[in-house]
Amino acid sequence: LLDAKKDKLAREAGVLTVIALVNKLGMPCVGSMMAIVPVVLALTGDKKGPAVRSAASIATLAIFDLLPVEAVPVYIHQVILAKKTGGLTPLARPETKITSLQLLSKAATKAPREVENMMTTLVPVVSKAMWDVKKIVKDQAEDTLTDICGSIDNIDIRPFVPQLVDAIADPETVPDCVYALAGTTFVSTVTASALSLTVPLLKRGFNDSKTAIKRKCAVITENM
Repeated sequence: LLDAKKDKLAREAGVLTVIALVNKLGMPCVGSMMAIVPVVLALTGDKKGPAVRSAASIATLAIFDLLPVEAVPVYIHQVILAKKTGGLTPLARPETKITSLQLLSKAATKAPREVENMMTTLVPVVSKAMWDVKKIVKDQAEDTLTDICGSIDNIDIRPFVPQLVDAIADPETVPDCVYALAGTTFVSTVTASALSLTVPLLKRGFNDSKTAIKRKCAVITENM
């Protein structure tokens, strides 16, 4: 895989070998494969091989499904968020970004508490993807942000997740979201995961030119 940059068939054969090993050996082989997982993820955006992209996507998802819950944060940091080789780096191919976002959605279901503890890191990254030049990436990022926000264990914030996500995607919806959230009495303790979603809204609200919006943001801050 590492030496087959100019050989499409070799890349496809390499990925199919990974799939075969995963299917045959299961979880015991995952640890030894972690070094090539970023390479396989990158091949989901292979420029010249649709068969390579398809096989790489299958292999990436298969490996992720075998991960123990405790390994999910390590996987996210080393495979998806790594500065130079991560699946959500600015230079990553659109298909690779989409697969990476789908992995985060799966992570929220597989390891909700672990994802909740990473929300302060994940929300800015996924929010940035919502402004990607490719619409398919933007749409997946919006779906993924909704999915990972489902891991937030806060009954006061949970009903407002769709509006908060919309406010990140579309600044014009910020006032409506601010007014809606200002009428909430916060009963649950507001943790970092909840703040990761509400702070971007409050920042935009406090920067709004209308005094009424700023006052409502102050009310939300006091209520929390």
